[in-house]
Amino acid sequence: MAQPVEFRKFTPQDSREDLLRRLQDAPEDHAEALLSLYDLLEKLHEKGLIDTANGLLSASTTVVNRLVDVVSSKQAVSALRMGLMLANLLETIDTNRVHSLLTAAAGKPPSLLRLGRDALSEDARRGLSAGVGLVSVFGAALRPKGVQPTTEVESSKQPGPQLKKGKFNALKKLPLLSIEKPALIVARTLVAVIFIMNGLNVISQALATHELIAHGLPENIVSISIWGARALQLVAGTALIFGVFPRLASLALIAFLIPATIMAHPFWQAFSTPLYPVQLINFLKNVCMCGGLLFIAATKDQPTLFPRSIPFSKDAVR
Repeated sequence: MAQPVEFRKFTPQDSREDLLRRLQDAPEDHAEALLSLYDLLEKLHEKGLIDTANGLLSASTTVVNRLVDVVSSKQAVSALRMGLMLANLLETIDTNRVHSLLTAAAGKPPSLLRLGRDALSEDARRGLSAGVGLVSVFGAALRPKGVQPTTEVESSKQPGPQLKKGKFNALKKLPLLSIEKPALIVARTLVAVIFIMNGLNVISQALATHELIAHGLPENIVSISIWGARALQLVAGTALIFGVFPRLASLALIAFLIPATIMAHPFWQAFSTPLYPVQLINFLKNVCMCGGLLFIAATKDQPTLFPRSIPFSKDAVR
């Protein structure tokens, strides 16, 4: 048999009174949590963090503007771009190959021939090119402001007139390399050896005397010419070795060689004869000697074996 349901009247509860009741009971229900929170607030206050947070909130607009300026600065953009490029580069690196190279390096080292062959590979040269370029870029960044580049690569970035002026002035101011001075002295000595030997009559002048007489010159003129040529070669050759006005000495020897070569070695007259190869070789030998002397004459600031006490200011014979 069905039981009757007790009738209950619904009375709505005031939410405000319920909230006040829960707030009054909260210290008792959450006493430990509130005590821990009070301790945390006390520590934050002692460290000054609450005051800092309050200041940041008060100056929030200024802080945001500062952050925007920093993020949008040229340094931050450059750092971000370099980071992205580095990330892309690292993504393309073959990690297995790097691991194998490091593993191989821990074993027996390769031979110098193998290292040289690897260094000449296309990838190695590409990496060296990138490394040199990066060093150049960082060097340009470290250069003080207002200082103009002096190298040929950097000076090529300047306008046309400044390029020529800066380039050639920089080359003029470059000091002689450590190997360049002794090399010039040795070169002058090698060129002067044959002239010294001719001047001391170590190499007989009988053939030259015979050829001059065959050209119709009197014997007394030939004898004087031979002695004068020997004296010129001895003095100019010694000057070349010791660096005493080497440019003037080389010009004097060139002036002597040109007529002597034409008169003593006319290979065109000995064509189709047994003397043709000998005359041609001697003619070309003298031409090569003239070329070496011309290099000496064109080189300024020649080094000397012994310093000169009286400087000579004219560049044409220094």
